Amino acid sequence: MTVAEATAYEQVTRQKVAEVATDLSEYKNRVNGSLDKIDGRLTAIEKQLNARPTWGTSALITILTSLTVALATYVLTMPR
Repeated sequence: MTVAEATAYEQVTRQKVAEVATDLSEYKNRVNGSLDKIDGRLTAIEKQLNARPTWGTSALITILTSLTVALATYVLTMPR
């Protein structure tokens, strides 16, 4: 291999390495952008889940509603 061939090979290799580095950089930016979007969505989901009533509150509302309906049914069907 002559010096000229080695220099040409070196130039091609450097060009290919630069292209791969550019592609990798673009890929990293794209992936990081996607991860940022996912993080934003997960944060929004967490906020929605934290705004829900607790199981205790849900059980209390269910019990009070059932008692109200039962009492109303009893009063309406009471013999007079």
